[in-house]
Amino acid sequence: MKRAHYFYTICLLILIGCAHDFGVHRPYTGQRAIASAGASSCTQLVRSLLGLSLNDGVGLSTGFKETASAFDSALAKLPKKKATSVRDFVETLVAFDFEAVAKESLDVFSGKKTFGGSIFGSKRIFGDPAIDISNYKKALGQAKGKEALSSSKILKVHQKLLGSRSKSLFASSEEVSEKQLKEALDSAVKNFLSARKKLGKLSTPNKVDKMIYSMVDLEKELITVGAFKSHNEETARLMINSLLEAEGLAPARAYELSFLKGLSRDEHYQTLKNGIIATKLLMEDLTDRVVLDLPLEHSPELFYPGVPRAYQIGFKKSGGKFLLDGKKSIQTDARQFQAFVVNRMRTDSGLEEAFKSDPSGVMREMAEDFSRFASKNHVIFTNGKGAKEDISLSLIDDDFIHMWGRIDATNPARYQAKMARYYNDEILFRGHAYGWEKYDEEGVLNMFKIIERQTTSIRSGRKFLSTRGRSGYKTVAEQQKAMRQWIVEEFETYNQELLDGELYKMVDDHMRVGPRYKAKESYGYSTTRVYAQGKSFAKGKTLADYGKVDLEDLKINARIVTGVRRATKDVDMARLRQFDDRFRYIYPRQQEVMGVGGAEPDSIVFIQVLGFDNEVAKTYLRDKDNPARILILKGDYRDLGKKPPKSIILGEHFLN
Repeated sequence: MKRAHYFYTICLLILIGCAHDFGVHRPYTGQRAIASAGASSCTQLVRSLLGLSLNDGVGLSTGFKETASAFDSALAKLPKKKATSVRDFVETLVAFDFEAVAKESLDVFSGKKTFGGSIFGSKRIFGDPAIDISNYKKALGQAKGKEALSSSKILKVHQKLLGSRSKSLFASSEEVSEKQLKEALDSAVKNFLSARKKLGKLSTPNKVDKMIYSMVDLEKELITVGAFKSHNEETARLMINSLLEAEGLAPARAYELSFLKGLSRDEHYQTLKNGIIATKLLMEDLTDRVVLDLPLEHSPELFYPGVPRAYQIGFKKSGGKFLLDGKKSIQTDARQFQAFVVNRMRTDSGLEEAFKSDPSGVMREMAEDFSRFASKNHVIFTNGKGAKEDISLSLIDDDFIHMWGRIDATNPARYQAKMARYYNDEILFRGHAYGWEKYDEEGVLNMFKIIERQTTSIRSGRKFLSTRGRSGYKTVAEQQKAMRQWIVEEFETYNQELLDGELYKMVDDHMRVGPRYKAKESYGYSTTRVYAQGKSFAKGKTLADYGKVDLEDLKINARIVTGVRRATKDVDMARLRQFDDRFRYIYPRQQEVMGVGGAEPDSIVFIQVLGFDNEVAKTYLRDKDNPARILILKGDYRDLGKKPPKSIILGEHFLN
């Protein structure tokens, strides 16, 4: 068990270390376009360690034992009742199709039920009163037993599945005897065993594919023969899953078992393959969540096994329309699909009702809608200098909301995972000049620990001031809770406007100082790619054409420039037109990126304090090797790739 845990930890750390090589807005475990050669080799290393096959993009090769061991190690860290609940739920998801577990899955997905709570109201499997969990486990144990595969073994598995001691379960009739049904089952088993023997060791992806095809043939035969009066599909899938695990593959989740009979051989293969991938990704994601302290119920793999694994995007160039050189397939970040479904469900009560009557139909439609949404808001853009950019607009998912504002800098694994999932290496600058606030060294260092008005939206800043800042709350914790809630509300508004195609209105209002901006109802805050621009705002210059404005002798108590990592939620104004041609950016010199809600303390890379001569007096820099260490440096230092010389280090501070 410890060996498997160490194996998983090594994989996780390598994956975290590689994540920044993958391009703009890189999801933690996803694959994005325009990966560098180094990123490609890094991807190959990570996938080989995790047992993922390069030919299918997500993972079909053997290596499930390591995944299962890591999952077991993760569950061992949870309270016993919660761990049992998680394991039972995962086993149920694998054992039965989505139709059977849809209602309870929705309850978990929507937060109505939680692990360790009342997910299992009774012992009965969801949607199937004939089966309970204990009988399923007994049947699975029988299927995995040493007894040779035969019609007799299949019957015993079927009996245990239904908790029946009766032998008269065969669907015999005047036309077909019980003996003939047994012979048909034995014939199907014989054909499978013969095909498997010919393959020998599964040493290549091609052999793995052929082995899965042989299992498809066996499952189709078991279902087509229809040897039993009921539950032929469930018995067949249970047998196949036990065989998959014996081969080192994950058991396959199913969408709708009743549809298998009507599928072609290739369609059946693709369904089984997708189910194998879905189970493996589910267990890996749940393992990640224990390591990263994320809610297990938020897993995008938990709710629906049919997450669309890829979508198509187009190519655009500066000043032009879509080019004619085809489309590019992009692997889906499953968290984006979850965010799409969550926000659709929250705002459309009719969807939940439709889901209850036809869950598979609603989710298939959702998957198609998401693919269109993702394709529309993601493009490979060739800028005016001929360089290609991978640009997109992203929804704010539940994991980001859960982690936002949480100080993970003291936990390097969690911090690096957060940065790799939701941030890139680009630094955005934000300058502020304060006439009534004073920022001493303690105040500056606090910005690395708590949410401050300096890094929040116009709306949240207004609310902060209207409650007289910290003085309006009994404790800092109370004030932080309120600020976080305001920002989460803004995340939800942003998501809705992005889904409704209305985001451009907010961005335009922010750019032109429109009604929402003037009323301090904007959920945006201004940042820039240009350091000089951010610094000019810290000096007190607030006009767009700042180069032509003479700075008067303003009464300013504090001048601060903050450098933050760009988050996937932040909107590049100069690129928004590529997604919505109703928007026109009129201040190209500013190179403004509209932040949404707020920049959390963990995203701050450095803070600079300007003196009365408007030059940088001190730089407070996050140590690139230890995110909990803040270096206090003399003057202006922004070489983030190197360690600062000892001659300018004035001191250090450790977050706790």
